[in-house]
Amino acid sequence: MVEPTRAVFQLFGQFAMTLGNRSNRCMPTGATAELLAFLAHQRDLPIRRDAVIDALWPESAESRARSSLNTAVWRCRKLLAKLKIRGVRLDAGPRTVSLKISPALTVDTHRLISIVQEVSGPAGQGDLLSDHLHAVLAAVLDASAEPFLDEFDSHWVIVEREKLVHFYVRGLSILLCDHCARRNYEEALQCGRRILELDPLLEGTQRQMMWLHVLNGNRSRAIRRYEECASLLRRELQIEPMPETTALYDYILQESGAPRHDLAPEFLAPDARQTSGDRLLHTLSRLEDHRQAIFARLSHTPT
Repeated sequence: MVEPTRAVFQLFGQFAMTLGNRSNRCMPTGATAELLAFLAHQRDLPIRRDAVIDALWPESAESRARSSLNTAVWRCRKLLAKLKIRGVRLDAGPRTVSLKISPALTVDTHRLISIVQEVSGPAGQGDLLSDHLHAVLAAVLDASAEPFLDEFDSHWVIVEREKLVHFYVRGLSILLCDHCARRNYEEALQCGRRILELDPLLEGTQRQMMWLHVLNGNRSRAIRRYEECASLLRRELQIEPMPETTALYDYILQESGAPRHDLAPEFLAPDARQTSGDRLLHTLSRLEDHRQAIFARLSHTPT
């Protein structure tokens, strides 16, 4: 008798289910993959059939869309039965559809949200993250670097992709600060580069990069970073750098000798755009809690 296998649902990059080990992966395609990904991302929550149809088949006629959903559900069940995945069950009633996933199994989007919320809370309020939390955060961010469901461009995917980018950037920002506190400046610079690849107009991160170059012994690179940032802001937004950015630039030009680590907090205060990003992250977290509460109540709807 073949033993059922464990799965990890990978939604960053191309959708895949990892069975037992990373060398054994199932990568369904088409509507089967999108439905499984949609339900895995909603993990355990019963979703009304009309909501699933609106997300996956928004332009189809109602009868055709319902037929497409029924076919996709049948194919998903057939695939899950073939793979013999323990701890995963697709429930489909006349009103709702859900994918029940054992707590022992991982959905990578949930893992990203969970770790970023953890390090943004009491666990991340000290001068340093614990070594364990630092390592977990770094590993999760590495696993979350590719775009959410890269092979799909449905509206629901684009909306969720934007939300997840905010969690990813927040996680990188926290990891950057933790590397800096540990004086791992090259690693901190790498975090900054990853953030700026996604949004080069984050001026607070540009300031962090300037100061990190100084701490890493490269003042000329810090000056070039300012010049590149100023040029970008003028070209893209027709604005000058913020006073904090210019103050840091002036300090770097005038200062000689070893950099003072105690100056970093003053110069590296987050700008208004990053503060707004943090508020957005908090709002997204609260909306996620409300969404789960709503679907928890829906779970009592007869199916």
